[in-house]
Amino acid sequence: MTEDYYWVWRFLAEMHDDAVEPDAWARAIEPVFRPGDGTAAGTKRSTEMIYRAWDTLQQLSDEGATVAREVLTCFLNEFERDFLSGNRNEDLRKVAEQFCESLVELPAGEFQMGAPPEKQGVSDDVRKHLEEFLRQEGDPAARAESLVDQLYSYTPGKSGQEQRRGDIAWWTRILRDNDLDAVVRNQYPLHETPEEPIQQVSDFLLARWPTINAWYRLFSPEHGAGEVYYREKYSEVSPEINTPAIFVSWYDAWAFCKWAHWEQRSCRLPREHEWEYAAKAGTPWKQNYWWGDEFDGDKCNGDNRVGRTTPPTDDHANPWELGDMLGNVWEWTADEYRKQYHRDKPAESSARVLRGGSWYNNALNCRSACRNNGLPTVSFYYGGFRVARARRS
Repeated sequence: MTEDYYWVWRFLAEMHDDAVEPDAWARAIEPVFRPGDGTAAGTKRSTEMIYRAWDTLQQLSDEGATVAREVLTCFLNEFERDFLSGNRNEDLRKVAEQFCESLVELPAGEFQMGAPPEKQGVSDDVRKHLEEFLRQEGDPAARAESLVDQLYSYTPGKSGQEQRRGDIAWWTRILRDNDLDAVVRNQYPLHETPEEPIQQVSDFLLARWPTINAWYRLFSPEHGAGEVYYREKYSEVSPEINTPAIFVSWYDAWAFCKWAHWEQRSCRLPREHEWEYAAKAGTPWKQNYWWGDEFDGDKCNGDNRVGRTTPPTDDHANPWELGDMLGNVWEWTADEYRKQYHRDKPAESSARVLRGGSWYNNALNCRSACRNNGLPTVSFYYGGFRVARARRS
């Protein structure tokens, strides 16, 4: 999908139900869902369009539309048919099995979500660093463009480019006005206490690690290694097959979870309350980290002490044997962002929630209760995701 055709595909994906002729629509949208062949050229997926077209395709399939059912079934069967079965090759079968075996069962339970007010917000050290950054010399617009291109990546197409322009405009104003308060409100809001602090969590499955390159490249064969503008950055930050996949947008993470389908069900992203429940792992809710209140670089890849992602290690596993819940990469969740988390109330924006901090971020960002958010079109060199899955009933 090229930028020239972005709005054509989006019009098709979001066509009103009254205008949809089932078979014709399904044949037109089929290229978006077409299985890959294991090569970069033969596995081009528009994850944004998969997301936007999903509900219509699912509805038509459920209503018995033959072509829609064939398109959906082919997409959902790819992981099990081509990888778990060994039809592609034996090495990829082992990777697929490793991914499936990474999912561990977490018990149902109750916990207190969030953090005490005094532990939220920006620290004095971070505030001082931000003040120094804002005072640096240079043209605000040029500095803003450089900063945005350093920090973020955007999905191809006009929506991604519009978001990039919006981010540049915001940072240009911040740098021009030296607006520290706006940066603090945006980057360190007091938003960690939900409307209902006591949360009930049903049992579910969660991956022991963040999604690593080897797993994600089953879905996108040359992710981070192909002809992309962030290839050099990728090779610096997360080059190994067993380090986390980065530069993954929310759309990418969502589509991978749908595609990772076997035994008649797909994976999914964890809900925000599920993620925090797993991160705290039964430890006192007021603690900053699962091990205590003081940051420990031996238990978490954070605070830019290593300067890149690291492979999963038992040293970073919490009491429930989940590795890198804190640090290494920010992890997308299923939830749209709300200033106060509430799983059933309407969202306040199209932004999605990320949790856990990263190798790059300061220690405060790696706390169990820390929240972040980003638009679904944006990806980061310090962001990835972790997969969840419902238990078989």
